[in-house]
Amino acid sequence: MNYLRTAIVGASTLLLLACEPAPESATSTAVAEQPAAVEPMSQESNDGAAMSGVLAMVNGVPVTEKALQRFTAQQKSKVTDPQILLNQLVALEILSQEAVTNGLDQHTDVKDALEFQKRAVLASMMMRTYMSTEKVSEEEVRAAYDAKAATAGQEYNARHILLETEVQATEVIGLLDSGSDFSELAKEKSTGPSGAAGGTLGWFANGQMVAPFYEATKAMEKGSYSKTPVNTEFGWHVIMLDDVRDTTLPEFDQVKARLVDSMMQMKMEQYVQAMRATAEVEFTQ
Repeated sequence: MNYLRTAIVGASTLLLLACEPAPESATSTAVAEQPAAVEPMSQESNDGAAMSGVLAMVNGVPVTEKALQRFTAQQKSKVTDPQILLNQLVALEILSQEAVTNGLDQHTDVKDALEFQKRAVLASMMMRTYMSTEKVSEEEVRAAYDAKAATAGQEYNARHILLETEVQATEVIGLLDSGSDFSELAKEKSTGPSGAAGGTLGWFANGQMVAPFYEATKAMEKGSYSKTPVNTEFGWHVIMLDDVRDTTLPEFDQVKARLVDSMMQMKMEQYVQAMRATAEVEFTQ
């Protein structure tokens, strides 16, 4: 009974997790490595199902090895025992079937949550697809490193809120003047991929950001935000400068991966903004 109780508790928790979009780092959206395959619940009694990747059957519905791998990757507990995780997934399937039996899948809030989850998964997969085809060349990374080396001296840790118009950016500055939280405003209003993370951009130096953004950041005091909107090719920015530090440039091989991540983030920002430029977006309020 203990394992069943654990399974139900774990499944209940993951029912909530299922309504959350899969996390994506703005700086690294590589597909997560799948966990190793696990043994089926009863291999001796169901060899055929095991060979086809089916680990269990719940009222005729298969629970597959692939589903268990995805479940394992998403669950946030410290449980690592494959058998416990499989029992949790079985409990999740039982509860899901019971919900359908009771007509819960027809509730408006459930339909809305499923539609939101579908949108989040599709957006995540589009980002992964783009990242898998769009690469940063060795020459691009080396050029970024050389530019950084030429201006080594200071790095800046900043956040930003990206808006479509100067009017919107000015309104955000007004909200900040009134005491609103920068990160919360970024999550609510920013059109850039970093918005979900509160606008965090991490550390950067000259050559890693477009010139107007970098120059505006460089002129700011630590702990301050831009009092006027900053215009770049991506839109209108409100910038918060969190920290400044002196730098000693490491060897190329030591920072190459970080440079690639930063440059891929920039490419992703450009990709999203290019799509937004051709999309018909109309705000109704």
